[in-house]
Amino acid sequence: MGNTKVDLVRDLKVKIVEEDFTEQQINNIEQLISNAEAGHYHDFESPIEAPKMQLHLDLTMAGLLDIDKKMHQGAYDDESPSPEEARRLMDLMKK
Repeated sequence: MGNTKVDLVRDLKVKIVEEDFTEQQINNIEQLISNAEAGHYHDFESPIEAPKMQLHLDLTMAGLLDIDKKMHQGAYDDESPSPEEARRLMDLMKK
């Protein structure tokens, strides 16, 4: 298993090299890479409530159905909460 900040980024960069994309498609993939590196799709670091749903939408809109399939198969699910998030989760469980 991998995560969105490392393994997804790697897969997207490989895709740019291996496939023949238009300039606009490359720009879209580079935006996905930037979002992933910033934690936008990370389960615990993302500012959005459903980061994997957003990733699904972004990947399908970019036509990256093979990477979307990998995401649905759990390829990017090895994500741990930050220490602060872990404390917050523990506090919620105590209530």
